[in-house]
Amino acid sequence: MIKSSIKVVLSTAMMYMLLSFNAFAISLDYGQLVNVWEAPDNTAMSVKTHLADTSWALTDGQKLTELARNSDTIYTDGLFNLPLAPTFFGYNTGKSTDGLWAYLGGAKVDFLAVATTTHFALYSYNSPEWIGLWTTDAISDFVNKTGQGMAHITAYSVSAVPLPAAAPLFVSAIALFGFINHRRKARKS
Repeated sequence: MIKSSIKVVLSTAMMYMLLSFNAFAISLDYGQLVNVWEAPDNTAMSVKTHLADTSWALTDGQKLTELARNSDTIYTDGLFNLPLAPTFFGYNTGKSTDGLWAYLGGAKVDFLAVATTTHFALYSYNSPEWIGLWTTDAISDFVNKTGQGMAHITAYSVSAVPLPAAAPLFVSAIALFGFINHRRKARKS
C-alpha cells in the first residue's frame, strides 16, 4: 500500500514537471481523429484493421506496435495518464473525459487509442509525439451521449519491418545457383 502511494505521488510530481516544461517548450495536441469503433478490443491487429479503411492505412513495409496501455493509473509501462476533466488531476479516470498523456519509453507515439467501456477512438499524430492530450468527445459524439468516461488509453508506434539478416545471403545463394546452372547449360551446348 505504501509503495503504491509513493508511486502515485512520484508520478503526479513528474506530470506537474511535464506540464511546467510544456508551458515553455511544447505545444500539446489532441491529434487527428482517425476512426471510432465499437468495443470489444483495441489490440494492434484491431487498430490495423480500422486503419485499413482510412488514409492512414499501413503499407506492407510497416509494422504497428503497442507501446503501452494505461487504465485507471497515473503511470504504466512508461505511459503517463493524467485526467484533467471533469476532476482536475483526479484519480478516478473512469469519469474523466479529457486528460494529458506522455510516453517516456523511448519511442515516439504515432497513434493513441482512447477507450470508453463501449467504444474506441483512434487519433493520429502527423509527426510522432511523446506528449499530448486525450479526449472522449469523439466517442460521445459517435454514440450521441455526453460524458463518456475514459476506460484506458493505448499508445502505438509504426516502424519499418526489418529486413531479415539472412535475406541477402539467401539472394546471393539463389544467384550463385542460377549462375552455376547457366554455366552447366552453356557447357552442354
